[in-house]
Amino acid sequence: ILAHELTDGNLNHKWNIFENDMFWLEQTLKKISNLKKINWIIKPHPSEKIYNSQIDTVSLFKAHCQNSNNIRLFPTKYFIKNPNKIFKCAITSHGTAGHEYPGFGVSTIICGDTPYSELGFNLEPKNKKEYFRLLENIKNLKKMKPNQILKSKLFNYLLNSVCVVK
Repeated sequence: ILAHELTDGNLNHKWNIFENDMFWLEQTLKKISNLKKINWIIKPHPSEKIYNSQIDTVSLFKAHCQNSNNIRLFPTKYFIKNPNKIFKCAITSHGTAGHEYPGFGVSTIICGDTPYSELGFNLEPKNKKEYFRLLENIKNLKKMKPNQILKSKLFNYLLNSVCVVK
C-alpha cells in the first residue's frame, strides 16, 4: 500500500471513492487489519517528512495496525527496484504507483479519477464495497496481460519523455 502525503492533492480529481487521502488510508488500514492471511507492506510517501503533519502514515499505522503480525511499514532506507519480484499487487488512491507498477507487471488498484484512469492497466473499483472486496480477494488476482503492461509502459514513456516541459 503506497500512501500519499495526506495534505496534498486531495482536490485534484473529478471523483474519488474516499473523501480524502487520510480517510482512504485509515479505512484501508482498518480493513486490512482484519485480513490476517495476507502480508501487507505500507510505504509512507517520501514527501511526508517535508510537510511534518501531525497525522501521517506512521501515526495511522500505529493507531490501526501496530499489533498486526502480517502488516509492516516499508523500511525508509530501501528503494523498490524490481516491484514485480516483491509484490503481487500495489494499492494507491491516485498516486504515481498506479501508472508505474503496472509497467513492471504488478496489478494495481486505484480509488478514483487520475490522469491514467480508464486506460486499461489498473483495477478501478467504483465504490467502497468493490474496493474492499478486491482487498479481501487480493490473493486471487490474475496476472496482468501483456497488452496491459504495454499500455502502462507507453503511458510512462509519453508522460516522461514526450510530454516533458522545461
